[in-house]
Amino acid sequence: MINVLWIDDEFQKNQAFIELAYLHDINITAFESSEEGIYELEINPSKYDAVILDANVKNLANDELTDTVGLRKTRDFLIGMHGRNIDLPYFIFTGQPEFVDSKPFNDAFGNFYIKAMDEETLLSDIIQSVSESEIRKIRNEYKSVFRVIEKHFSKAVRDNIFNILRNLKNHSIEDKGYSSFTQLRIILEEVFRIFNKVGILHDSCIVDGKVNLSESSMFLSGSRTRHLDLECSKSHFTPLISTMVKEIIFITGAASHSSGNSTKNTYDIKAHKNQVNSPYLFYACTFKLLDVLLWTGKYIEENSDIETNRSFWIDNSTTKT
Repeated sequence: MINVLWIDDEFQKNQAFIELAYLHDINITAFESSEEGIYELEINPSKYDAVILDANVKNLANDELTDTVGLRKTRDFLIGMHGRNIDLPYFIFTGQPEFVDSKPFNDAFGNFYIKAMDEETLLSDIIQSVSESEIRKIRNEYKSVFRVIEKHFSKAVRDNIFNILRNLKNHSIEDKGYSSFTQLRIILEEVFRIFNKVGILHDSCIVDGKVNLSESSMFLSGSRTRHLDLECSKSHFTPLISTMVKEIIFITGAASHSSGNSTKNTYDIKAHKNQVNSPYLFYACTFKLLDVLLWTGKYIEENSDIETNRSFWIDNSTTKT
């Protein structure tokens, strides 16, 4: 199903259109004002694939009069979302035929559709537009990932993930060189910062804003850290998540500092790339990281009590005699 948000103060009088859309595999969620519609888009941007806008609509929820202020406000908001890698095509759907011959309206808002005349055309154009949007294709393909990111992670992480997935889709990863591995490492650092905010990761694993990835990984795996004299009585990471996180740390670290001077315990990513000449190692790290992000979102929601989380911390330096 294609999910569409509709802003129209008289949508309840147009149930026939909502039912017609459903027959075209389009599910419509309607709001009476621009204020309510924009708020919904702010908190659930990944839920929708397109937006339908009434020309004359209430701007604020408690407004009694309708005009084009709300239309302009929502249109500008949607344009701004595109800069955040959220591409929601919008379609103006009006019951005011006088706008047809209104040059100022046409100059300001472009093409639009007339109620009771253009329903089939509107629905067909929505389907085509959604199917052609590169941003929407990527966000739909990884919808569960973006839902977690938008709920728990920063805009920078969302943008980095989107750009990585877009480059991956376009097979342009190799143009990015080793810096692509560095981006994965930066995203993993934010995973640990989020764990710290909810009391799962010990404060000492982050110093002056810099995350100690290896020590953090050991701590969350229930192992005693090598250098911080810390451990956690509860293993937060599952064995599989622990293994994936360690592999991401080792590989991205080797790639970020690749010099061709490998030792027994390090990876020579440069030599490997020269031998196989493929992007598949990066792909593997990317998809492992996506699984880690999904797992992280669910885990912190299920373990959100900071004091309980901190109760599992063990500082071995204080127990030494």
